[in-house]
Amino acid sequence: MKSKSEQLEEYLLSEIRNRVYKAGDKLPSETRLQQKFGISRVTIRNSLKKLTDQGYIYSVKGCGWFVSGSISERLYQSPQNDALKKIGIVFPHKIEFFKSLYTFLQTECKSNGFQWEFFFNTSIQSEKNAFDFFVKEKFDAVILSPNREYFDNTYKNFEILYRNKMPFIMIGKPPNNIFCNAVYYDDIAGCISLVRELYYRKCKNIIHVTSLYCDQEAVRERREGYIYGMKKFYPNSPHLILNVNISNFKQDFSGFIENFEGRLGIILHDNAEYPSIHAILQSYAQEKDIVLVGFNAPPEMKGKEKISSIEHNISQLAQKSVDLLSYNFFNKTSAEEIRHVVLKPQIFIR
Repeated sequence: MKSKSEQLEEYLLSEIRNRVYKAGDKLPSETRLQQKFGISRVTIRNSLKKLTDQGYIYSVKGCGWFVSGSISERLYQSPQNDALKKIGIVFPHKIEFFKSLYTFLQTECKSNGFQWEFFFNTSIQSEKNAFDFFVKEKFDAVILSPNREYFDNTYKNFEILYRNKMPFIMIGKPPNNIFCNAVYYDDIAGCISLVRELYYRKCKNIIHVTSLYCDQEAVRERREGYIYGMKKFYPNSPHLILNVNISNFKQDFSGFIENFEGRLGIILHDNAEYPSIHAILQSYAQEKDIVLVGFNAPPEMKGKEKISSIEHNISQLAQKSVDLLSYNFFNKTSAEEIRHVVLKPQIFIR
């Protein structure tokens, strides 16, 4: 039997090889490793020192142990990587977000030596055609973001991937009836951040403007984040969530702004809601103090409104998608093993 020290060394090398910890990442603390393996602090330090001498990790006094950059890269060049060659990529819209994401995914695929084929799933049939193509041409795996406008009607398309045992990564939170590995942003944390941003900008109250036809999971989470943020930062203020697709939206929105005194914060669910409120905001431009924030707020928005937005690190999204795909392709131990990588969006102040 292998000693506890040898087991610890193999565990850490496996985590580095599988990119759970990449170059520059901090390893678990000595205390956490001690709890996990039930061994002494001295044994742990001896194991860490051995890996340090081999060049896989290094220590920073007072900070902990980190993965070395140059030496640890050789762990990623395992011959088994030759097994993953062809990647299918499927995105729903020709908008800037997916254009940028596709560019970064190309870079990640090139750096890993993968071939790829790209499709737009602008309809149920086009998505099915893409999946059929990947199966027929014997692709190894798929990276996709579903077109959620018709998602309730397209589950059968995903049965093509399940039936042919083709691994896939979903960019965005999977719907309840889809079980897969996924990478996505934390919408709850993002909306709480926006409420906090408006609080620090001295807004007296905040309206959340949403949409009926957006991804309902994102709608629910951003609504939850707004309510949580309001309870924390505005415990004595009423919560107001308005939907731009409801018939009396303009009347309710205009009435609230007209009667509101002081600085008002407005959170947009997405930049798609902006055209519905811009004309109303312009009519009060001279007399109302409004701060507008949103997810993916477009840079061309100008005027009286002061704008900030959620900043999505798209390059990180692409990197995590390829890493997660590679990890599960080579190391999957169970058909039921599902991994989700949740990224934290950051406020971009304009």
